[in-house]
Amino acid sequence: MKKLFTKAIEWLRRRVTALRREKGRVKREEGKGDSRRWFICVELTHAVDVTTPVDHAQLYAEALAALNNDERCWFSEEETRQLEKHNAPFAVNQGVWALMKRCLTLREIPESTEERLGTLHSATEVYDYLHHQSPSTMAGIERSTFGYFLTEFGAQQVRVRNKRVYGVSLC
Repeated sequence: MKKLFTKAIEWLRRRVTALRREKGRVKREEGKGDSRRWFICVELTHAVDVTTPVDHAQLYAEALAALNNDERCWFSEEETRQLEKHNAPFAVNQGVWALMKRCLTLREIPESTEERLGTLHSATEVYDYLHHQSPSTMAGIERSTFGYFLTEFGAQQVRVRNKRVYGVSLC
């Protein structure tokens, strides 16, 4: 976490707390691996005061009281559609990762420069190959930023003759 107007970064312990409803009562769990989680959203009505510490106990008490009083704690279908529409430009296309797993194989980068040029591919070459395989999947991805996807995919990269190439084989 980086505090406002400071250069230092503080590492804080991650707090995992889940609220779940069981037999009409709300229970609080700390750090369990249960996949059904309740997330608490708040509506901001004024600027956030970053100088005052957050009173977590008070937040939990208010959330439990709201849930025990059967206040609505979910989105309606219309609200869900609006949120999905708003978030669509920021969504990561999961199909790209599946396409990369299907069409690319990670490989080691060879030692000699001549072998590198003959066997490794640039991000543009890989993008064009994948775009040829599935144009609809690659539609939202820009060619100029595709190197990020290759790095996240786990491909090693090296510069050869002012060109960045990646250790992948095209299937």
